[in-house]
Amino acid sequence: MKEVISQDYGQILINELGVSESEIPVDKGEFLNLIISEIIRNGMYCLFFSDNGSMEKSEPISTNSLLHFVRKKSSAVLANSGYKQEEIDLKIDILLKTNQKPKENRYDPDLFDMGEILHLGGYKPIYPTQTRAIVSENLQRPILICSWPTKILRENSVDVKINHLTRNISSSDIEKFNIHTQSIESFIAPPRLIVETMDFEDPIERISAIISSLGDGQKFEQWREEILRENRKIFVIQKEILDIKDRFE
Repeated sequence: MKEVISQDYGQILINELGVSESEIPVDKGEFLNLIISEIIRNGMYCLFFSDNGSMEKSEPISTNSLLHFVRKKSSAVLANSGYKQEEIDLKIDILLKTNQKPKENRYDPDLFDMGEILHLGGYKPIYPTQTRAIVSENLQRPILICSWPTKILRENSVDVKINHLTRNISSSDIEKFNIHTQSIESFIAPPRLIVETMDFEDPIERISAIISSLGDGQKFEQWREEILRENRKIFVIQKEILDIKDRFE
């Protein structure tokens, strides 16, 4: 167990995170990364889903709502853990890409750039991402892009492996849970509108072309409903698996 956290408390913490001791990073900063990222995923789950797996909110929430949840939860979980408050606040600011994220950390990965949380613009509303698997012949296991905590996924029989901030799943889980797939080339590619307007030499014309091509409210509503349907589908499958398991236990 990491030196910064006592043995007894550390065991309770990793159980709550849904991870095994073998998955805990050696570096205490990386361990804090893991803790905060799981608290953020737990926040997304609590703010959008009820205990029975049905969608609790069909509207986006503000980033401040999630940030408030994460700060309060982190203070409770990491009280007397040995981590300094400034260390905890820094990790939160980096992983949630707040205005307080230091310039020297601007290239550090966060859960928005990793695609786990959708930022819809405007007054900074956020929404759960569409659960999907990033696939490539160069990947031993597909990368899971999902807003939900590792513990919840594992409790629903998803074969999750933690790799720093990213999580990998088995290829068989893609078919088992009907998870959408996305090529790694598509995942890391620049946004379509950026690519389509690269030939514009005048930056003002380029910006105008991008703005004029943005979707309208109706398209957003259709897109949102699609995400809701797909997330519900995944949870229906997970609940059915749990029901089957309960019958044989």
